[in-house]
Amino acid sequence: MLVALLVAGSIVGRPPQVHSALETLSTCQDLRAETCLFAAAWLKMGGDPAMPEVLKVAHGMTQAGQFLTISAIATMPSKAVTETLGKLAADARLDPMARALALDKLTHRASPPRAKKGPLDVAIMLADDADPTVRQAAVRFVANKVDAKNKKLIALIADKSSDEDGGVRSEAVVGFGLCDCAEAPARLEVAVKDQDARVRRAAVEALAIVKHPVVVPALVALMTSYDESMNRLVARALRFQSGESFGEDAEAWKRWLAQRN
Repeated sequence: MLVALLVAGSIVGRPPQVHSALETLSTCQDLRAETCLFAAAWLKMGGDPAMPEVLKVAHGMTQAGQFLTISAIATMPSKAVTETLGKLAADARLDPMARALALDKLTHRASPPRAKKGPLDVAIMLADDADPTVRQAAVRFVANKVDAKNKKLIALIADKSSDEDGGVRSEAVVGFGLCDCAEAPARLEVAVKDQDARVRRAAVEALAIVKHPVVVPALVALMTSYDESMNRLVARALRFQSGESFGEDAEAWKRWLAQRN
C-alpha cells in the first residue's frame, strides 16, 4: 500500500508538506495507518531537501515512524539519501531494528562519488556496534560483499564468527559460505559444532552448496541431532559433499565414514 501511495503522491501537483509529514510520522503507532502512509508519501515528495530535517527528528520518532521514514526515503536513489541512510544507521538514538533496516536498505546502493564514507564503510564500522541487532545487519551486509581477494572483509567476518551473539555469528558464517577463500573450511567446521542452532543451520546450508570435504566428519556427528529439519539439511549437505545417499540414517553415515577412514 505504501508503494502505491508513494507513486500516487508523485503525480499530485501540490508542494510536499515535509514538516507536517515528519510531525505525523513522529507519533505514528501503526505501520498500516492511512495517515502515517500518506505522511510517508509526502515525505518522499520532499526529496533531497528534506533529508536534513529527517536527520534532525528521526531519533524522536516512534519505531513505526522510523520504519516508514526509512522505507520511504530509501526508494530515492540520490547521493543525499544514501548518506542519510548511513547516518540513520549509525545514530545510536534510533531504535536498533530501524537502524538495521537502514543498513539493509544500503546493501545495494553504490558509494556516492567523493563521499567520505560509502555504505560498505558504514557497515564495517557498525559491525562493532554495541547492539547485536545492528551488528547482525552490518555483518550481513559485509558477508554479501566478501570475496577471496578482500582480506579486510575476510578478517572482519572471521572475527564476527566468534561474536557473543548467535545471530551475528550466523551472518558471518553465511559470508564464509559465499566466500571461496582458504579460511572457509575451518570456520564452517567450527560453526557446525556451534551451540546456537542458527549458526549450525547457516553452516549446514552453506555446505549443501559449497564443497569442503574436510567438514564431513562434523556433519556426520551432527546427524545425531533430534531436530528432524536439521537432519534433513545435514543429509542434503552430506550427499553434496560425498556423493553418497544414506538419507537421514545416522548409523549408515557413521559406518560409511569409518570405512572411508
